Amino acid sequence: MIVGATIITSASACSPLPDVKYETDRLRIAPTFDDPICEGTLVTLDDHLEQVEDGLGVISNGEPFLLYWQREDIEDSCGEGRGGCFFPASRVMFARGPSITHEMTHAVLDSVGESYFLEEGMAELLSGVGVYYDVDEAEAGPAERLRLSRSTYREGHFDYAGAAHFMRWIYDRRGVAGVRRLAIEVEHGAPPEHLEDALEQIMGMSIHEIEVAYRHDAKKAYEGMGYERTPELPVEEIDDDEESEGPESFLVTVAVDLECEAETTMGPLPEEREGMYQVRRFRVPENVGAVLRVEGDPGTWVQVFDPYARKRRGVMTDWMLPSKTIDHDALELRPGEVVDAELHPGVWAVVLGADGVASGKVSLEIELAAPPPPPDPGEWM
Repeated sequence: MIVGATIITSASACSPLPDVKYETDRLRIAPTFDDPICEGTLVTLDDHLEQVEDGLGVISNGEPFLLYWQREDIEDSCGEGRGGCFFPASRVMFARGPSITHEMTHAVLDSVGESYFLEEGMAELLSGVGVYYDVDEAEAGPAERLRLSRSTYREGHFDYAGAAHFMRWIYDRRGVAGVRRLAIEVEHGAPPEHLEDALEQIMGMSIHEIEVAYRHDAKKAYEGMGYERTPELPVEEIDDDEESEGPESFLVTVAVDLECEAETTMGPLPEEREGMYQVRRFRVPENVGAVLRVEGDPGTWVQVFDPYARKRRGVMTDWMLPSKTIDHDALELRPGEVVDAELHPGVWAVVLGADGVASGKVSLEIELAAPPPPPDPGEWM
């Protein structure tokens, strides 16, 4: 969300602003909480900001942005119903954890225009989170949404999923070059007719043809860029029987050292409380049951859940801040626990974490029983 620069004075007057406690190459971070921010999160946020600048084709002037990372009272700074905001020409952001990467796009663009549909779409695209959207249910097409009024935007009548989905389709069709071309127009505050012209040039078709192609070709779900940045665990085939026609089982293993000072460890926890974690993903093959085993130090745990459990309700996993609440059947295991479970084929998320920031080790082993081979057709004769 973009907020007028004059509001920053009144926002800071509501309560004293916190001091800067963390500095990276591109960020100065002033949290309103005392829980430690782990090195992995600091590195990830700095790297993400660099990727946003690269995605928009904007060269940094070298001066770091100031981020007020808030957990409560964000509405005092940004307005009712907002999770974050940016003040133009100030290089200052206010945000809760899930909104930080979104606000980074507004900060990098630093636009004074009113191209809300495209700018919010870019912010959602570059936040790294995926999107699920049914174009057939959209009441208005992109051409109409380019002319969204300030009052409609301010009143909260804005379809973030629709904006994110359209921009993701543009990226899918024209890549980074297409996004950068639109970013130039947005940054300079281009009026709707210029934005429409830019879209037609980028796509090589009229705005009417763009809307037809979008409704016809767009997928309902697009994975976010954060997915590719999440390490994938290998799935090992186990075959102890030389006469078997296929593997007897599959094995997935991971062991991590949780150190808040390490670049591989994130923190605070995704639900914004003290702790640290690392994230992995793995692809489950066809199986007939799984056994999960966890070992580790006291205070550690492992979560295993379906990141797409609520996809059709428009809820997509943020792979930087994955939450098990997305899946009602999510598993959480503590060291020493062994659980029998059913894991359907597809991508699964694994979060290995600890409730505090004391160093600890934790490991997960998943053994998946392979389905029996299909019967020999000759046996039916």
